[in-house]
Amino acid sequence: MYDDIRDTLDPGVAEHILDHISNNIDQGLSSWEIFHAYRTVGTDDVFMISPGLCMLPSEIYEGEWWNEGGEYHQAIVKLIAEFMWMRAQLQGKDKFVMLMDSEGYTQRDMKIWSDVFYEISMSHLANFGAEKPRSSHFIMIFAGAAHHLNYEYAKKHKEDYELMEGMTIILSNNLEENIATHYQGLDDEKKKEIQKINSKPKIKPWKFLFYNNHPKLNRVYFVGQIIRRNLHDQGLMSLRLDEGQFDSIITYHANPASPGYTTINEEYFPESGKWIFQALLDNRPIVENLKPLGFKNHSDVDVDHKHGNEGNEKLHFASSMQHHVQQCYFAIITETKYFHDRSVIRDGRKIVTTLDTNFLDSITFTEKTFKFLIAKIPFILCGMPNSLKVLRDMGYKTFSPYINEAYDLLEDDESRAIAIADEIERLCNMSDEWWVETQKALIPRMEHNFKMVSSITHRNYRFYL
Repeated sequence: MYDDIRDTLDPGVAEHILDHISNNIDQGLSSWEIFHAYRTVGTDDVFMISPGLCMLPSEIYEGEWWNEGGEYHQAIVKLIAEFMWMRAQLQGKDKFVMLMDSEGYTQRDMKIWSDVFYEISMSHLANFGAEKPRSSHFIMIFAGAAHHLNYEYAKKHKEDYELMEGMTIILSNNLEENIATHYQGLDDEKKKEIQKINSKPKIKPWKFLFYNNHPKLNRVYFVGQIIRRNLHDQGLMSLRLDEGQFDSIITYHANPASPGYTTINEEYFPESGKWIFQALLDNRPIVENLKPLGFKNHSDVDVDHKHGNEGNEKLHFASSMQHHVQQCYFAIITETKYFHDRSVIRDGRKIVTTLDTNFLDSITFTEKTFKFLIAKIPFILCGMPNSLKVLRDMGYKTFSPYINEAYDLLEDDESRAIAIADEIERLCNMSDEWWVETQKALIPRMEHNFKMVSSITHRNYRFYL
């Protein structure tokens, strides 16, 4: 059966898939992945998969085969299921854990592995009969906020997209815990240096700090709001646009003759999109001059180089960022997930069409948020609605009434975006004297957040679908 399935696929496809999986299962995983999964699940009697975000090459899933179903999709699912079952049996295991070290619910991975697990249960776990997969045999671990709101989102995804039926889902705080682990690994001198950051109120030269690496549309939009309101000279702001991306992203969405213009102005930002992208187009030299402000390095927690990405190394807190956060009164954070899911019905199936993301609705905090808790600087969080509420439920303190956080309650993406832009403008108009007093008032909250994020331990939220 195994060879028969391979023969139904295009040349090279089966080999690519199985080579990738072979490098990302059980004994091929890192010691940290194995430790994290066993600890989260509570047993080592499981067969582990950590497939990563890019399991399949783009030519395989052209047309979103994995989203639309069909014979090709079923053939790949059967191939993976047979391979996984064979490898698990060599170790005498019939319980499977998928560790997705990602930012929230990743649609493609949830779809593929939901179907793979279901295929295994139907083909090899005879005691199930015609039942759905049982939660004791199939577990998915995602890096998402350990909060009941993500359970509500997961239930909706199960119904809408036929995902995770009968499986155990565990939401783990490993992205939060990573920050604490790396901080705790610093020497005492370095710890003291970081503890002193923003510990005393002072007048600062800039109002805001706004890092943007990948130019996702929500990030580009907020940069446009700042430029259109003529606030860009009041803060430190970056936007990494590779060659040709100004035209492929900004010009494309500002051109009334392009499909991108219709999408932005009818579906995402009907009130403001036209003006924001026109402002970006009109100010091309300013936009193209928004270079990265720090350096990306995955092996050192104290680096400072001239080019790269926002100090995004192990602690996500390089020397360049330490300097930036002490020069600005507040930060603007654009988390990975901003837009609510968009979808269409195609051939009787609900298909996700959300621009710019592989992530389904969920609330997830990444290094983008946690590094500013380490930095003891107040922030505006451009994410899904109720993100600040979830952060507070996790034990952190936010910044109302000094920052108007009413935007966090707005479900509509554009209304929330405009409210965020209005608050950025209001904060930019506040005097240095006001900011000094605000810093004084917020010190207890900042110290609380710092102590919490620098010492947090493992926590997770488990549920069944």
